[in-house]
Amino acid sequence: MVSQSGRKEIGNLRPRDMVEITGSTVVFSASGNVRANFHFEGLDLLVYGVVVEVIDGLGGSKTSALAQLSGPHHSLNSRSKGSVSDLIDRICRVLVFDREDRYLRYAAPITDFVHDFQQFCSLAANNDAKNVNSEFKEWFERNRKLQILGSNLESIMGKNSIGTGSASASHTPSKSEPHQHTHNSFLGRFYDTSVKMGKRLMTGESGCLGMAPERARKGDLIVVLLGCSVPVVMRRTDYEGKFVFVGECFLEGFMSGQALEDDGFGSEKFCIC
Repeated sequence: MVSQSGRKEIGNLRPRDMVEITGSTVVFSASGNVRANFHFEGLDLLVYGVVVEVIDGLGGSKTSALAQLSGPHHSLNSRSKGSVSDLIDRICRVLVFDREDRYLRYAAPITDFVHDFQQFCSLAANNDAKNVNSEFKEWFERNRKLQILGSNLESIMGKNSIGTGSASASHTPSKSEPHQHTHNSFLGRFYDTSVKMGKRLMTGESGCLGMAPERARKGDLIVVLLGCSVPVVMRRTDYEGKFVFVGECFLEGFMSGQALEDDGFGSEKFCIC
């Protein structure tokens, strides 16, 4: 995520013809304009940051089983279609990092993406192997029982079903080239985040949604480090005050400096070993 930054001053891994920065580019800035604060003590790296969430539930992947949430959460009001629609919108946004393209430059066209997300979920739920992408179908099977706000993903999508028609042809990979997704589409973004990057849908103890690294576990902390453009996952070790860095993550509501603007969060020191 950091290597694909839209910032001019950060080196990135885009092709040379994609490095131009336009006025419409959006960037992640989890720590706002705050500069990094760090130093070394022997082989340990000491950094400062703010804990914003604790991972409580994790979706399944090819190498990791679904880890169901255990903490108390506010329930989704099943009689309020607006709340169901809002939750589907939130899930779709985190699945694509709220971005339209793989270089994370432009905001997601969420209306189109939600439509395709619902279509693919309906097709997968109805086992329509002819029309749903195989990777998405496998993902849905591994994640359909993940609890989110008192309901699982399958029931949430069922409450706001739009039928089982196919997604638009431009968003559907050809059978001869199953991995050649249209880049600026929901399926292309899903493939980048969930398959290529190996990120897992996650829920936090406070109800936040996000995408966590493959190696993440329940109980891991999500931290906004001073000077870092995206939140990271940290894990306590058996040694007091020492942590292991797990990886980058996407966390809704904390990608644009909100953590350091909230007086409810206090900065603390982390020793990464």
